[in-house]
Amino acid sequence: SPPATPINFRLEDDRLAWDYPPPPPDLDGFELRRSPGATGNWQTALEMHAGVLAASPFILPVIYNEWTFLLAAIDTSGRFGLDAVNGG
Repeated sequence: SPPATPINFRLEDDRLAWDYPPPPPDLDGFELRRSPGATGNWQTALEMHAGVLAASPFILPVIYNEWTFLLAAIDTSGRFGLDAVNGG
């Protein structure tokens, strides 16, 4: 089954942070994307990093304008969690 959705996705000063329940053995990590404006769309959002993030937090680069950040867990088979969470 796909990995669980990260929880408590939040902006802390210059970084995005989240919590995750005890991970399943096949959790590869997390993917963080950004979408312009006040609402996010995972399918059209822009990836914010190369590869997979191993853990929270993610230090933000300088970003201008309004963005919605989206986060999803990904497993070693390349499956994303059922829900991407919005935050920031």
